[in-house]
Amino acid sequence: FASRDIKEGELVDGIEGGTKSDMIFTTVEALQRYLLALPEAMACDVLEWSYTQKLVKGGPAVLLVASDISSLMNDAWGDDVANVEPKDKTSSTLLYANRDIGKNEEILMSYGVFPPGLW
Repeated sequence: FASRDIKEGELVDGIEGGTKSDMIFTTVEALQRYLLALPEAMACDVLEWSYTQKLVKGGPAVLLVASDISSLMNDAWGDDVANVEPKDKTSSTLLYANRDIGKNEEILMSYGVFPPGLW
């Protein structure tokens, strides 16, 4: 939920000119070492936020763990409409408000908005 009013076009998640705060693991063993270093309950949550993605189109898939607010965003489905989306629908995972979002309004993304081949 928005903690303040957000204007259309404002960056909601990610870092312009940089990378998101996702943690990148190039091997399963690296992710396993990280998970085993966490308290058990936290490791279970972190594992739920894990996914694979190709960071470069046609490149190898790597393991990522979402450690930003996008891991707390729900998918817009049914009558809901996403209020954040990437500007660049071919590769970007930076999420911008696609309309004004009011304080305390739920921030919704479309899980299917990212292009095929990146997941």
